[in-house]
Amino acid sequence: MRSPRYSTGARPCRPSDLAVSAGPAGAATGHVNVPVSFTDRSGTACWLDGFPALTGVSSGGATTVLHAGHGGFFGSPGPSADIEPGQSAALNLSGGDACLMAQNGEHRVYRDLLIGLPHGTGSVRISGTGFDTICGVWVSAFGVPADQPQPPAPSPLTARISLDGTAHAGAALDYLVTLANPTAKPVALRPCPSYAEYLGGNSRAPKAYVARYYYLNCAGAPAVPAHGSVTFQIRLPLPASLPAGVYSKLDWQIQGGSGPATAVPVTVTGSG
Repeated sequence: MRSPRYSTGARPCRPSDLAVSAGPAGAATGHVNVPVSFTDRSGTACWLDGFPALTGVSSGGATTVLHAGHGGFFGSPGPSADIEPGQSAALNLSGGDACLMAQNGEHRVYRDLLIGLPHGTGSVRISGTGFDTICGVWVSAFGVPADQPQPPAPSPLTARISLDGTAHAGAALDYLVTLANPTAKPVALRPCPSYAEYLGGNSRAPKAYVARYYYLNCAGAPAVPAHGSVTFQIRLPLPASLPAGVYSKLDWQIQGGSGPATAVPVTVTGSG
């Protein structure tokens, strides 16, 4: 990752300078978070710093000042810095979903949230976040995140597993994986992708009994043809100690985060 040049000599940002958007909510250990991005759409750099004020707007238009704590479980997105044109600052808007009121089914969700900008320059509005304030509200300080690498483009391929549904402890589990290409162009398997396979348990058993990592046989199938498919025969050795009678799931996926992936149920029988 590359960090931006952290200068703070620009003028304060005004609402008209900013394009504001809320990202998808995340959750961890009873905490929830909505990341909010502020992109400079003006022709000059501006600066956001400190903690914002926060106001909730009901469906009828009534406003309620939200007394937000500073900080929160998810921390700050980065240090305060100038936002160059086209660059973004961010903040984390945090709450919870494990307090007694939430567990009793109570909710307090506002139609809109007004985020007050520092230095008295005004406020910006975000809508449709679904952010629940019933367990309290925390805000991070404004910050400029480091540049993030672009994620790989998702693969157009799809995957399908074929097997008889039974795995035998102490023997090899043989199955087929078919990669299908719905597009009008062939998809080269270059560089040759590696894959991961997992045989997992249910809630009464470990999450994964077996995990293996291999490369596909790309010498035999260097590409998946347009509107066609390629099938690979795969063998997964299973230990004799694998518990019998456990209803499990076989997961298969191309590594690297861009897919494809697939899963099927498997029933484990004992060795011998």
